[in-house]
Amino acid sequence: SMEGGVGISSYSRNSSNQGSAFLLIAPALRAAIAAHDFADHTAAPIRIADLGCAVGSNTITAVAFVIKAVRDKFKSSGLREPELQALFSDLVSNDFNTLFQHLEGADFFVAGVPGSFYHRLFPSSSIHFSMCNVALQWLSKASVPAAVADRRSSSWNAGRITAGGSAPEVARAFASQAHEDLCRYLACRAEETVPGGLVTFFVSIRSSSDPAEQTGGEDCSLGWMVTCLEQAWNDLVLEGLIDEETRDSFNIPAYHRTLDEIAKAVSESG
Repeated sequence: SMEGGVGISSYSRNSSNQGSAFLLIAPALRAAIAAHDFADHTAAPIRIADLGCAVGSNTITAVAFVIKAVRDKFKSSGLREPELQALFSDLVSNDFNTLFQHLEGADFFVAGVPGSFYHRLFPSSSIHFSMCNVALQWLSKASVPAAVADRRSSSWNAGRITAGGSAPEVARAFASQAHEDLCRYLACRAEETVPGGLVTFFVSIRSSSDPAEQTGGEDCSLGWMVTCLEQAWNDLVLEGLIDEETRDSFNIPAYHRTLDEIAKAVSESG
């Protein structure tokens, strides 16, 4: 999980790229909320959920942005502003304590909801707006698809730490897990969202149709980082500090989808 607290290696101090990415989608979120009809949701509290919230300023900025957009919508529609509740959700290992310290004095109700967003998190028809920003690339499994971690399988990912640059069998195993995960995610949100509610998620898109082309090459920051990590693991093997089996057992459980892969999951989820 992400490192909590506010120390030099914490997520709070090392997530500016994710925060900058939110600025790219902010206009689209504002437009979607402005076009939404909230007339049927004036009696009950409006509930806004950030799934995979982590800890730090990114989630607070994103939620505050959405809440302001909702308030602006009610004001421009001449509707009485309802009570607003923000629900911050992430794995049980997330540092909610630090997050809530930053939320002291918020002008909306706050709650933390621990759990995986690949499972149900909220009661049926209770969420008006949910978002998941730069988090759905992480797979649901604690490690990686079972076949990738099995030495006897043709999908054994020897010498690599991601699906990027891996053998076709490995890449297909990651792709299959990612598709299953996204379908499950959408099914859960469908149950939890009020009729006519908004479900948004922001992910990086892979341009290549080849599932093994995950990082964009060594010229991009992600490709460079993965290359450095793999070289570090190989150095540990060469220096005799670990054996090859230990190196090969380490895989980052992440997969970047194409737009077509996302559309397929959305279509299958109805």
